[in-house]
Amino acid sequence: QLTKMVEKKESFVLVAGSSKDSYSASYQEVLTKYQTKNRKHKIYYVDLANAKSDYMTKTLHVAVTTPTTMIIKNGQVKAQKAGAMQYYYLYDFIKSNM
Repeated sequence: QLTKMVEKKESFVLVAGSSKDSYSASYQEVLTKYQTKNRKHKIYYVDLANAKSDYMTKTLHVAVTTPTTMIIKNGQVKAQKAGAMQYYYLYDFIKSNM
């Protein structure tokens, strides 16, 4: 699905994480809180534990650590931030880049 969205040059918020990583697991609580309070920007999640190691490099031409939050505008990575963020940092990051 991600590949199709990039090919269609869509704009969205993407988080790359891993179900095997405790930071990604705790960050999902922040993402859920954000999504509950802010329905305007849907957050898509890619579990890199279940993806090929070069998936993000081939699809978006970026190397990522987990978790990484990315703002995709017109199919291109406009901004990215590595690491889990607190709710208001996430809110400001999305607001300033979407």
